[in-house]
Amino acid sequence: MTELLNLDELATKREIAVEFMQKRHVMREQTVGAYMKLIQLSQGIDEEDSVKMLEVQLKIIASSFPTMSADDLKQMTMPQAKAIINFMNEVMSSDLEGNDKEEAPKKAK
Repeated sequence: MTELLNLDELATKREIAVEFMQKRHVMREQTVGAYMKLIQLSQGIDEEDSVKMLEVQLKIIASSFPTMSADDLKQMTMPQAKAIINFMNEVMSSDLEGNDKEEAPKKAK
């Protein structure tokens, strides 16, 4: 008897998007490698250094929403930047906890 866990079935089937500057931007699903890179970016930043913190947050947004240009991101208001970071954190936390309302793939026997 063979047991199989099909990881391809775990791929996100839902679309997560935000609207900014009258354009819809779809969130790209994060890979482990991309997530590691984002963690490395945020490590070692002095929380007192607001500019560095904001630069990292903009890089995180840009990596998740590739259709947003760097110029567009710099035109965000602070409440908009905070809202999208909070939104992304909620989505990622939900995905990590398995609360994405998708059924887990079944093991084949």
